[in-house]
Amino acid sequence: MKISQLRGLLIAAAASVAISQAVAQDAQPKAPAIAPDTVVATVDGTDIFFEELENAHRQLPPQYQKMPLEALYEPLLSQIIDRRMLATIAEKEGFDKTEEVIKRLAVARRNILAESWLAEQVEPAVREDKLLARYEADKSNFKGEEEIHARHILLENEAEARKVLAEIRNGADFAEMAKQYSKGPSGKNGGDLGFFDAKSMVPEFSKVAFAMKAGEVSEPVKTQFGWHIIRVEAKRQSEGPSFEQRKPEIRQALAQEAVASTLAGLREKADIKMFNTDGSPLVPVKAAPEGDKADEKKPAKSE
Repeated sequence: MKISQLRGLLIAAAASVAISQAVAQDAQPKAPAIAPDTVVATVDGTDIFFEELENAHRQLPPQYQKMPLEALYEPLLSQIIDRRMLATIAEKEGFDKTEEVIKRLAVARRNILAESWLAEQVEPAVREDKLLARYEADKSNFKGEEEIHARHILLENEAEARKVLAEIRNGADFAEMAKQYSKGPSGKNGGDLGFFDAKSMVPEFSKVAFAMKAGEVSEPVKTQFGWHIIRVEAKRQSEGPSFEQRKPEIRQALAQEAVASTLAGLREKADIKMFNTDGSPLVPVKAAPEGDKADEKKPAKSE
């Protein structure tokens, strides 16, 4: 069996045990913060620290990463203990001296070094002040939904609706008519629906209401609830997503930009040669300039 397959089996085993235990532990209060160097187990006299448990949690499939670590504590700890025992016996039997393991350890070492160094370069780009600055700069591009403040009078049939509408057209107060005639729960409040966006109402209602201007009264509108007379009181643009709502998205974007910029700078200084599998030089495919693309599309002139 390949090592990668074995690793997958170990992770799947821990995850499956975690499901049943998590259900029982889900209602328990969250544990206080634990120091990374807290000893959570010993195997043949060697310590296992809480930090290893946190790292194992981060390596689980996404659906299990969302579960609290407390709910997965025992199965993850058992997995780490099993790996520690396996690593110890493998080292005793000289597996760390085999060519395959030496190569894999070298790759793992390079990856860890690269990730650690890159994370340190990216960290200044995702500080709170940088996130807030990007949020403010992009704020105008993330406007909220259009909202209206409206009143309505709900009636059982079109004839009643037109009778009430005629009284309103003749000067009757809309709110008072709503209190007197509306069948809806908002009637006692003068038909006041407050501010709402288009998705908050049934389509037939929203289509008419959002096409009106402030102060206008609609013709009777039929919906599944009955016949409505709508009056729009005011319109406004709601606020866009808050900083806290957009923070994860902004952090990811700034981190990606920082990584791309860092790697581009390193590539400019590095002497890089790439080869095809047959040993011939590999020439990177570069996008043609926009001017060249435009010229390619021009038809040849007929003589």
